[in-house]
Amino acid sequence: MLDLTPDQFRELGYRAVDMIANQLAAVRAAPTRRPVPDDVRQQLTNQPLPQTGRDPGELLQAVADLILPYPMGNNSPRFFA
Repeated sequence: MLDLTPDQFRELGYRAVDMIANQLAAVRAAPTRRPVPDDVRQQLTNQPLPQTGRDPGELLQAVADLILPYPMGNNSPRFFA
């Protein structure tokens, strides 16, 4: 288990909130759907299950780099399904 100080936990929380706020602020200008590139899909689906925990800052960065850029469309104002 990773022991975070209150300040470290707070910093991670602020980073996560900033990521979400930036994503929502850009949603109107972003494409409704952006296909996941094959190399990113392979990276996500072929990675082994972790045997130990990872640094939470690295995990947030992975979400920013590998997940958020490829919305499934349902957060877009142009999504009508």
